[in-house]
Amino acid sequence: MPEDMTSGEHEFCTEFSHSFLDIENVYIVGYQCSNTFLFWGVVLASFVLVVIQVKVGVRDGQASRMALATKKGSPERKRLLRKILMYTAISSALSIVHTVLVVGLNLYVLIALTAGNIYGVYTSYRKQEADHHVSTADICSWLAEAQAAPKDEKFVKLREDLRLFLMLDAARTPQPTLPATADGFEMDCAPRRRQAGQPGFQPYRDHLPARAQWKL
Repeated sequence: MPEDMTSGEHEFCTEFSHSFLDIENVYIVGYQCSNTFLFWGVVLASFVLVVIQVKVGVRDGQASRMALATKKGSPERKRLLRKILMYTAISSALSIVHTVLVVGLNLYVLIALTAGNIYGVYTSYRKQEADHHVSTADICSWLAEAQAAPKDEKFVKLREDLRLFLMLDAARTPQPTLPATADGFEMDCAPRRRQAGQPGFQPYRDHLPARAQWKL
């Protein structure tokens, strides 16, 4: 008859536990290390590990966005692809170590991992350079789509909006004044208000009045 598998001698899984708040023992890949300094060293290493992991993830995401914005098969995409593969390899190795530390199931290690994740996100997104996006590529893509489907409703509306925008922009732009020529003169056509005490405008006459002629 088959042996009774429910007996204590033939159990497949046995209970193994340790204190969740232990600060003297650290468990790494099946090894129990009993040393207080080593334990706090692992906690500090957990914090640094997650900070590096977040920074690598941010740079990997930025490189991925920039690569997809370039033309397929271009030298720029190949250069970015090599950078993405490097970031992926580093991130995979850090994730394995991260998993090993989590399996240890210690409160202080988990707190260090969480704090490192928060600090890494804060510093990465605060100091990371902006994406170098080339807007001309988007414009060329829109033009190609508009030429392929000129009667599409969205492109018809886009052309109308651009036409209105250009009309308003031209109306708001002041017209430049032409400079006077070297031998010419400028005529100020702006109306001026006559101040008090000044004589009014007298019309031009090419002959003297009769009274003035007798005086001559």
